[in-house]
Amino acid sequence: MQRIQGFAVEATTGTATLYFFGPVSVPQVLEAMRQCGALPDSVWLLRVDSHSAPPLDQGTVRVLAHALRQWREERSGCTIYTLPLPAAAPRAPGAEWMSRRMRVRHAAPIAP
Repeated sequence: MQRIQGFAVEATTGTATLYFFGPVSVPQVLEAMRQCGALPDSVWLLRVDSHSAPPLDQGTVRVLAHALRQWREERSGCTIYTLPLPAAAPRAPGAEWMSRRMRVRHAAPIAP
């Protein structure tokens, strides 16, 4: 697994997972999605896991949603985005907007 600037991309035959960790910025999202775009054509499923990142701000969520939609359309593939479940709120900012356009699931926080 390759770790660069707050994200890591792990790929196997047909699928890949993009992990975000620590604070995530728009430039990091764009670089991560550029690397996902360079994955082999056989990769049709992209999972995005942000368990290790604090909730993304709404602007970053929108950029990520747009990039995932573009990736999915270019490959005729599927994307699954796992959002962290903040203790104070039932959903992360922008999650309602995203859930209408792609598979989004919410995960309970990982115990320390």
